Amino acid sequence: MIYLLLSDSHLTGAHCSSKNGKQIITAFIKEKLSYPLSPYFGEEEDLSRILFRAFSGLQNSISFEENSIAISVPDTFVHHDITEVDDGLPLPDAWDYVQWKRAVQWGGRADSFLSFSRVFEEGKSIFHTIHCDSALINSVNLSLKSLAGFPVWMGAESTIMLNHPLRDRLPVLFERTRGFDVFHQSASGPAMGKLTPRKGSLKLSYTKGDADLLKTSLGLGSPKPRKKPAVYFSGRLTQIKRKTIESLRVVRSNSFKNMSIENDESMNALELHDQSVLSGMMSHDIGATPQNFFLSTGIQDTPKQRDSDLPKPTAIPKSKKKKKTLEKPDPVNRERIQRIFLTIAITLFFIGMYVLGVWLKVQNDNTFPINVSGRTEILHDFVS
Repeated sequence: MIYLLLSDSHLTGAHCSSKNGKQIITAFIKEKLSYPLSPYFGEEEDLSRILFRAFSGLQNSISFEENSIAISVPDTFVHHDITEVDDGLPLPDAWDYVQWKRAVQWGGRADSFLSFSRVFEEGKSIFHTIHCDSALINSVNLSLKSLAGFPVWMGAESTIMLNHPLRDRLPVLFERTRGFDVFHQSASGPAMGKLTPRKGSLKLSYTKGDADLLKTSLGLGSPKPRKKPAVYFSGRLTQIKRKTIESLRVVRSNSFKNMSIENDESMNALELHDQSVLSGMMSHDIGATPQNFFLSTGIQDTPKQRDSDLPKPTAIPKSKKKKKTLEKPDPVNRERIQRIFLTIAITLFFIGMYVLGVWLKVQNDNTFPINVSGRTEILHDFVS
């Protein structure tokens, strides 16, 4: 299987195979994009040209042919929305409401996005929806298929990090120009926001979801925790960034733990963040992870107690044809039929010979006689 990370400037990835139940990473790959992607969102033809060239370049190291491929995109490429609805509202109606919110928020641009949602329920229904540029999804999908690959999953990096089995529901930080984006997920649903330094302390802004839960998990609520709250951060912290979040305990995981790597040196060319995301993709069945951009839009992950609310496609039952019983051929009957056909054939032959004889006689009677040595009387009269 091939795992890829798509950024605005690079494609990074790894090829992984399985042997005796153990994953083996055979190669790490990286390819620079000819142009940044984000200025071309909405332009499928331009995106396809850029991506196909980059994917083709990766094939110098790894062939996509007959390989399953999973690809992640940074959260700066997508838009997250968290919507709380009445618990008794049927899922189809709730989804219509989510779509209505998107139309109100984005106006004429709403049609350029595809939406993928997940439902959380613990006393209330909460929809976590990710909107992604449809031209980007289509370009990635078609480019991979044109190189004979099998696209199985496409989604946001935060989805991978939050579903990592070793995260233990820790808040996940992503470094941005000013501060950090933070994502958190619990049984009651997701929450997200932006952490920024302000007057010597961290402030949480632009929150979506349960803001109180997010503040508590970051130690920003009241009362203050005795120990530093643990958060997960996968990148390399500069001295300034480290000082910004000194009130938090940064947890890191050992990338590619329990995996064999055939070429350790090629891993050193990858950023720590890329290593962590790739490792997270390999840590579980990525194809079963919800909010998959390669699948149909709508609600992709639903609590079991409300599965019945979703309309089920009705399959048209196929009528079963009864097999005809083969009858054993009767030798006597078959011989009688053969004699009949032989008699008909002989009769038709003699009729044909008789008709041919009559036709030849008529043709002979209609022929004018010509005397080769001289003119006949008929011809003489005609000339005179």
